[in-house]
Amino acid sequence: MLYNNDLYKERVANLEGQEIAISIGKRKKTRSIKENSYYWAVIISILSQEMGLTADETHDLLKSMFLKHGVEIKGKRYELIRSTASLSTEEFEKYAEDCRRFGAMELNCSIPLPNEVNY
Repeated sequence: MLYNNDLYKERVANLEGQEIAISIGKRKKTRSIKENSYYWAVIISILSQEMGLTADETHDLLKSMFLKHGVEIKGKRYELIRSTASLSTEEFEKYAEDCRRFGAMELNCSIPLPNEVNY
């Protein structure tokens, strides 16, 4: 089922005369508002306090540590950092676990799981 038939038709019309490829797959579930709230209210709050950084600085640091990946363009390698908003629910939970592990191992601080804290 197409969720936005008008957008689909517009995109296809813009590709007229070009070679195209269509991929069909299972739609991945992105992180929820509740997961995002937990991330900012608990993980980011605790880690930013421990490190003496702002919330945004902490967020950027964690992304650079755990969401970095390389791409090659014309023989040169570049590093990209994924947005947490683009992560699926499973990917976001792995990222949150990486952040909790970092807090425990590097900063000696405990970050509660979502079901262990109100946020």
